[in-house]
Amino acid sequence: MERKIPLVLAFISASVLFYFHTLGLRSDYYWLIWWFDILMHFLGGATLGFLGFTFFKKINAVSVRRVFVYGNSLTLFFALIWEVIELASKITFIAAEYWLDATGDILAAITGSSLSIALLFRILTPSGERNF
Repeated sequence: MERKIPLVLAFISASVLFYFHTLGLRSDYYWLIWWFDILMHFLGGATLGFLGFTFFKKINAVSVRRVFVYGNSLTLFFALIWEVIELASKITFIAAEYWLDATGDILAAITGSSLSIALLFRILTPSGERNF
């Protein structure tokens, strides 16, 4: 059962992300609610954190530090790609505020990823083995 917890949490997180993304597009929440985009990047980061934890634990990147660094690196990689896609598809505007917005989006994704990985280590690692 313990091996399924990260995948179950990844599925739940991805489902919530998909639901809110659909709701946000249909109801214009991305443009009407200033923090909605931040929430979406946080949830995306959490989903990638759960998936990264599953993948890197499976390939035996055993130490907490390695899983944490690799999982967040994966999230950073996808967050940067997403910001380039937003810019290239003109979802966002090139302005002085764009770089601030993009930085906040990336930080929200990394925060979601960090918290999800930390949560899984807290749940799945016996207290005597939680050395960072």
